Amino acid sequence: MGARSSSTGARDRPCHSAPPFAQPPHPSFSVPIRSSLQNLNLRLNRLGDEGGKLLLEGLLENSTLTQLNLSCNALEFDAATTTRQIVATSTALRNLDLSCNLLSEEAGRLLREGLQQNGTLQSLDLRQNQMSLDTVAAVDEVCKRNQLEYDKQRRDVREKLRALAKANTAGAPAYA
Repeated sequence: MGARSSSTGARDRPCHSAPPFAQPPHPSFSVPIRSSLQNLNLRLNRLGDEGGKLLLEGLLENSTLTQLNLSCNALEFDAATTTRQIVATSTALRNLDLSCNLLSEEAGRLLREGLQQNGTLQSLDLRQNQMSLDTVAAVDEVCKRNQLEYDKQRRDVREKLRALAKANTAGAPAYA
């Protein structure tokens, strides 16, 4: 006979996913991922905290990743510690989905600290974790600030390009 689940059952686990694998991947799994990778979606892969941490360590030096989805992977504090490093140092990452994990209030604080050093991350989804709404709201506020700054920079670049184009066409010889 198989083991029976408790009365809380699968309903209480994030995204109704199965528990993480019993053993984490071998430490050699953490290989730097320095390719032209821009979008990585590992939703519902049961990485667990150790597996997530190893994967994230491999992403620390990646400078091209703009979207990362690690939702529903049973990530906890260790993975959040490495995620904080990525968030603090990445100049490319725009969207990060950590929803439906097991991230604590302390993990939320770490992510917020990393985010305060980052001007590019515009979306950090922390829904259905184990942190307060105040922490999630504080993270959202920083993301909104980053989005506004990013939009302002894009407008400034467009205006400079228009001015440059106008100056180039004004001085260009007329063709008949």
